[in-house]
Amino acid sequence: MDLDIVEIVDVEGREKFIVKLETINTLLNEVVELTESEVLKISILINREAADENTEYRKEAFANMKYIVKLMNIGDKYKDNEIVVRNIVSAIGFISTKYNYTTDVAYKYLSRFKTNKSDKIALAIVKNIYKFPQFDLWVKRWNYILSIPEIKPHHESLDYFSHIISLSMDSIPKDYIDSVSSIFREYIKKNGAEDYLSIEYEKMLAKIKIIKIAKHSRFNIDL
Repeated sequence: MDLDIVEIVDVEGREKFIVKLETINTLLNEVVELTESEVLKISILINREAADENTEYRKEAFANMKYIVKLMNIGDKYKDNEIVVRNIVSAIGFISTKYNYTTDVAYKYLSRFKTNKSDKIALAIVKNIYKFPQFDLWVKRWNYILSIPEIKPHHESLDYFSHIISLSMDSIPKDYIDSVSSIFREYIKKNGAEDYLSIEYEKMLAKIKIIKIAKHSRFNIDL
């Protein structure tokens, strides 16, 4: 299989995408006849296109159940190929969250991989799973959030962890505040107070401290 056709240089924008889309759809329809090596190549292409710029023509092509189901079928068929699965779940995550197509079907599929033993797959899930509205309803979400920095490479997973915390700082449960803070303190201790991320994490710790005091005060009032 020659994927060079999708790298045409004399057309741009929507026209170039249409050529790529036609190739992707043809390969998806022929996936049963492809070798595993060829499927790996097409999974890379699929993920690349899903992660590319947000456009109406990409939304029209990707954000529909027929396309999502095709991707899930590839992920299931090649479940033992770490890189194929990584690319597929990444693509589904990007499509769902970029185009506001956060269906229960996609969320449940991605949730199967939240604690995958493969760091590559687990990190691909982290990138988008927290953007699903369903994630906020998951009762174990804070246990999961605290586990994110354990995923390798640690510098990437910590970036996602800190971003999630920054978005949901006001909703950190009282019993989890100290655990969240300790992760940032550990980084600062290891890398020094002058490190640029340490400086940012110190600012976050200051905000978390204020939230902790406020939650503690509310708790005492309730008593």
